[in-house]
Amino acid sequence: MVLVVGYGANVDSTCDRGRAFSGYRDSHFSGKHYQKNVTMTEPINAAFINGTTNRDPRGPWMQMYSGRQVFPFRFSQEDAMGIVDIAHSLSLICRFTGHCRKFYSVAEHSIRVAERLPLELKLQGLLHDAAEAFLGDVASPMKSVTRLGSAPFQALENYIESKIARANNLPFPFDPRVKRADLVLLATEKRDLMSKSPAPWIDLPEPLPGTILPMSAQCARQYFLLDYKKYGGTCDV
Repeated sequence: MVLVVGYGANVDSTCDRGRAFSGYRDSHFSGKHYQKNVTMTEPINAAFINGTTNRDPRGPWMQMYSGRQVFPFRFSQEDAMGIVDIAHSLSLICRFTGHCRKFYSVAEHSIRVAERLPLELKLQGLLHDAAEAFLGDVASPMKSVTRLGSAPFQALENYIESKIARANNLPFPFDPRVKRADLVLLATEKRDLMSKSPAPWIDLPEPLPGTILPMSAQCARQYFLLDYKKYGGTCDV
């Protein structure tokens, strides 16, 4: 049985959100803030774009789930408005580059981060990893040493994130409380989804109570789109 819900999303009756959030209660984070360094400049120079192997003079491009053509190095405001493409991609990208014990999507991680934030920050939380729909989920230790031409990978990620934020009338950089919630989820995911660590991770806050029970990719996609509208997302779903 499929329950038809608004916002262009069909929610399968097998998607039990309560079970997936077993043991959790909605709570707001405050206290110590974490802030990511941001470079708000064009991330890739023309020489690098034109020097890549590509049949289009505008540079390398990607085909989205919807069939749209997107140029990551020339990411536009229109590209940032493809929320269905973003939800679909994030629901199929596994966190931790697939090294968790069970499939756990970036979309579900984003849903959980948003759930931990006050109402005015929930959309920021939901979209905080949206750039990964175009760049993939690169492991954090690799981001700091990965470069695209003359620019750090992080610069391109920040550039795309800023476009997505602007398309949704959100500030960028995001509120530091979003990063705080992100780190709390990271600590919880480490405990519930990863094998025993061979060495210490970065300093993390205390994990949440309860246990993460991952939802399917289909359910994560559906709830991501429903939450996007519920939290005031402005792009068409």
